[in-house]
Amino acid sequence: GNAREGDIIYIPSGTVIDMGNANIGTITTVTPQQGVILASDRGYVREDGSISTGGVIKTTQVSIDCIIYLSNPNVRITGLVVEGPDPAQHLALWDRCFVGKTSGAGHQPGHNYLSFASPSTGISIASDNIEIDNCELSGFSSSAIAVSATGSSGAASRGANIHHCYIHHNQMKALGYGVCFGKGYGTISYCMFNYNRHSIAGTGNPSSGYEAFCNVEMGNTLSDHFDMHGGEDRRDGTQIAGEYVDIHHNTFLSTRNPYNNRGYPTDHRTFSYNIHLNTREFFDTYLSVNRYTSQPLTNLTIGKNLWNLSSGKAEIKTG
Repeated sequence: GNAREGDIIYIPSGTVIDMGNANIGTITTVTPQQGVILASDRGYVREDGSISTGGVIKTTQVSIDCIIYLSNPNVRITGLVVEGPDPAQHLALWDRCFVGKTSGAGHQPGHNYLSFASPSTGISIASDNIEIDNCELSGFSSSAIAVSATGSSGAASRGANIHHCYIHHNQMKALGYGVCFGKGYGTISYCMFNYNRHSIAGTGNPSSGYEAFCNVEMGNTLSDHFDMHGGEDRRDGTQIAGEYVDIHHNTFLSTRNPYNNRGYPTDHRTFSYNIHLNTREFFDTYLSVNRYTSQPLTNLTIGKNLWNLSSGKAEIKTG
């Protein structure tokens, strides 16, 4: 539109904007210009004590097109509800696509059939220095937030900063990501996650990495909470799982695996100062071993973490 760098596009609380057009089966994608802020007032406490839920941008139309495409740098999305069309797990669809039809790791023929469900994405990041904060994002069968290469040069996007968000019900089996990194880097902090297949994930592109800290995982999931894919998943003949992953000061209110090692980062991976309901020993085969080769992991530091919280006998262990 007409908004330029430094402008704020404000969506008042109570406003619901549906970007879908069911008559022709499409959605309209918002693409803010460089330096624009797209905002509402989610969480604002009014004088009468009521709390704003924020303006809503949504779609009820299932489509592979994202609702918000961030192809210009220095854009901020704050205080909004971004709601997708598909919060379901699609377990029966997964069974039809994959049960008895898989061979090895990585891409399977069933993934081609899965695409007919038009996996949906909320916000697609394809530029540098993007901030998404104080937002609620839900109902996307592929990713609530997808971080990828910059549209201008194809280089890895950098500086994605996702914080103080509530990200939930993005849980299609085989996909279902809260935040997913392709070719890009970013941080995820002070967020609450629930009902995502993976709350944070990555394709394992060598030019990718994330730091996740001070998040709370509420525990309902079909799979591991955080992960980074490896070369076996991509079938590219490598074992590369991104450049780095740093996971620290998170709370996993779950007995599920907090993080899955699916390859080897080119630089490092750390897991420190986290809290988990289950015991450290329960996760030996997940935290310390490559999922596909069953070999001990390199470039890995497991620091001091708090384990076994649910027993009432919590244990602090290093390594």
